[in-house]
Amino acid sequence: KKRKFFATIILRALGYSTNESIIKLFHKPLEVGIKEKDKIINRRTAKQIVIEETNDVLNAGQYISEAFYKNLFKSKIKTVEIIDPSEIGDKVTIIPTILKDNINPTREDALIEIYKKMRPGQPVTLDSAKTFFDNMFFNSKRYDLGKVGRYKINKKLGLSFGLDERVLRKEDIIETLKYLINLSNGKGEKDDI
Repeated sequence: KKRKFFATIILRALGYSTNESIIKLFHKPLEVGIKEKDKIINRRTAKQIVIEETNDVLNAGQYISEAFYKNLFKSKIKTVEIIDPSEIGDKVTIIPTILKDNINPTREDALIEIYKKMRPGQPVTLDSAKTFFDNMFFNSKRYDLGKVGRYKINKKLGLSFGLDERVLRKEDIIETLKYLINLSNGKGEKDDI
């Protein structure tokens, strides 16, 4: 039985708990003045927008509709951050995964979610979930890339960690996800294994 979970849950467990922080890992936000209607409508937000006057909330990654823009225009908000549309187009991105990921955006919830999926039926505590996650990737006694593994990862992902860094780092996981997304968009080469 395969245990699957969203890649965003791993990112949240690594400490990127908000949708905004995940979006900023993969996309460059673009700040746009509120009067530039054509640049805002039907664009994805790079960070959550809260209109206090009407209590409207738009989460990071969602599209800005015409109706939402009307309320936004009347509000005190002067600029919004959107995801640069030239980066997205019809490409595969991490945004749909962010929107489907329905766990509470905290590191603790992500760690517990991973533990529940990987160790079903076992009692869950935050300490056991954190220890399990750290041991899975970041403990040199349980996970060792070796010098060749580190060299290959550095070469493939364009990283420059020393060959003595034989456990995974946050950057390795983030760059791997970026590489996989680029592969889905036709950039890069698949390995012949």
